[in-house]
Amino acid sequence: MSDFPLVYVSDFPLVYESDLPLVYESDFPLVHKSDLPLVYESDLPLVYESDFPLVNESDFPLVYESDFPLVHKSDLPLVYKSGLPLVYESDLPLMY
Repeated sequence: MSDFPLVYVSDFPLVYESDLPLVYESDFPLVHKSDLPLVYESDLPLVYESDFPLVNESDFPLVYESDFPLVHKSDLPLVYKSGLPLVYESDLPLMY
């Protein structure tokens, strides 16, 4: 499993809020309901259950646990806590 290179936080450039362009609501055109075409139920084709083929469980191959290689803890790279940035609750946006 050594095909994967180690990736460090320092491999990524820092991006600051000031690096990002300001985006204003006025940058986007207003779309009014009248700009959209009316769609009526009669415009839509009828769809029947018979339009779809039946799918049976036997159509899928059996999958066994032995089909997957075992992955041992020793196959995975060590990640040290010191290599990760600290994230505080105050760093996270409020979710409503």
